[in-house]
Amino acid sequence: PRPDTGWTPGRRPLPLVVSARSPQALKQLAAGTAERLRAARPEEFYDLAHTSTVRRSAHPHRAAVMAAGPEDAARQLDRLVAGEPASGAIVRGDARGGTVFVFSGNASQWPGMAADLLEHEPVFRAAAEEADAALAPHLGWSVAK
Repeated sequence: PRPDTGWTPGRRPLPLVVSARSPQALKQLAAGTAERLRAARPEEFYDLAHTSTVRRSAHPHRAAVMAAGPEDAARQLDRLVAGEPASGAIVRGDARGGTVFVFSGNASQWPGMAADLLEHEPVFRAAAEEADAALAPHLGWSVAK
């Protein structure tokens, strides 16, 4: 395990984020990152994943892959570069516009904490339903109910 985090290569997936100013630049960055990952030791993956989420600039065109190590991340990035459909391990998006509200994992502390928003805020309800429809096939349960 990595002593300061408890993370062990291959055991728990981490997000690796890439962002660029254009879709073409995003593909180039993903391809270059995949190439670097093929030469990386498993222990280096944690540092690269951490840096990609907290140190890199956040540009409008973004993608994230969930991977348990460098080989897994390289495969996911290759799929992204090839334009293959997003799986449960790949998320792509265009970050221009819109406001996002994120309710962290504290929901168990406040059961029903978003119920009032779901009932009285149509924009929130529509976004929650959209998120629910996107996540349901991967989770097997509803995040909005």
